[in-house]
Amino acid sequence: MNIISLSESDCFVLLGKEKERTATTLLAVFIASLLSVSYGFVLHFPHPLTLGNEKWYTAGHISLVIGASIGSVFAGIFIDKLGRRSTILMTSIIYLLGYVLLIFGCPEIQNNENFPIFFTVFGCIYCGIGVGMTSLVVPVYIAEVSSARLRGVMGAITNHAIVFGIFLYSLTAEISNWNVKYYYSVLLGLVITLLSLLMIFMPETPRWLLANDQRDKALKNQLWLLGVKSDAEDTCNYIETNLAHEQIASVNDFCSPVLFRPLIIGSLLFLIHQLTLIGYIIYLSHFLKRFKHLYITLTCFLLQLIFSLAGCFIVKRFFRRYILLFGSTTLLLCSIGFAISSDLNKKLSELRVAYLIIYAIIFITTWGSLPWIIVSEIFPPRARGLLGGIVRSFIWLFYIPTEMIFLKLVSINGSLWFTACISLLSILFIYYIVPETKKLTLEEIDQHYLIYRRF
Repeated sequence: MNIISLSESDCFVLLGKEKERTATTLLAVFIASLLSVSYGFVLHFPHPLTLGNEKWYTAGHISLVIGASIGSVFAGIFIDKLGRRSTILMTSIIYLLGYVLLIFGCPEIQNNENFPIFFTVFGCIYCGIGVGMTSLVVPVYIAEVSSARLRGVMGAITNHAIVFGIFLYSLTAEISNWNVKYYYSVLLGLVITLLSLLMIFMPETPRWLLANDQRDKALKNQLWLLGVKSDAEDTCNYIETNLAHEQIASVNDFCSPVLFRPLIIGSLLFLIHQLTLIGYIIYLSHFLKRFKHLYITLTCFLLQLIFSLAGCFIVKRFFRRYILLFGSTTLLLCSIGFAISSDLNKKLSELRVAYLIIYAIIFITTWGSLPWIIVSEIFPPRARGLLGGIVRSFIWLFYIPTEMIFLKLVSINGSLWFTACISLLSILFIYYIVPETKKLTLEEIDQHYLIYRRF
């Protein structure tokens, strides 16, 4: 049955392949992904708050994570009530408010390194709310404005924008002088957020408009996204037919496989993604701290761009589950191999650098991008906001504990074995539970959970 669905979807994709245009969809995705750049920028941002004082880093970091958990819940409500585009614009304004508060608390303005903790905490909370909202609304918006043919490539842009934001902050911190880099970093984040307000000129997703009885506007937006030669009318009819069988999600529905399975799958996917992301940031921070040279940062930045392009090709070329299985298997073998080598020769620093390079490649091309794509696809339309908000809020609450555990393991050289265990469990999880979503429309994925009652 699954093979039949895939072949039918292939026929549909091939039929519209030459009729659909990609430029306008890419423009909408690019504008929305500016929030993901802010996401990566803010995620690595509290580090300047140390400035020789550990309490500022702790306050900023905890405030950021708490705000992200709250923002995920807000986004789950707003994307269903107000729409995807309106929520993106609201997120941009929240980022702006957070950066303004951080600027007022900037030590260069206050002329005092012990700058007011009020501005720091509330600035990080508002930026954290923006991070939490971004983690939900941007992948959903990209998934809904993209066709089945484009959704994999467009969805991969989310992770690459996040990594770009992390490197952009690292680059700013390296170029700027230590005494003024905090101020410059805040201003750069403010500029990125201002650019995201260009979302005003982008369309709302046709699926949300159809769900809210705005068919004429939905058809107009679908034509704008995919062109006048695309099958916009048939696509809208197909979406409407699927929505007609939908109903508002209730608490009792969480006991049904239609909502329960996507919730479990999405939570575990993002948990593994978060563990790999934390490892990526920690390893990268140690690497840049050890080799603190501008050309090292620039080299990492250029390599990230190359791997990002390769990741888009990989997502388009291969099935999602195969990519994740390859990534987990590679991390498993490399982690075990490097752990054994490190135990034999603890002073061999070249091994750590080699492992970082492999880890970064695997993260950027597999576990960095695929969870964003799959989770934005598997949730049914009636509960996309509700389930997405629950999953991301739950995961954000575990960010600081998992980071502390990883830092502790790094200090005792146990992070390699920890990564190996996570990779082994993820292989079993992907092979037996995670569904394949490549080349399927969002409606076909929704029907998958209605037809198949087991994992």
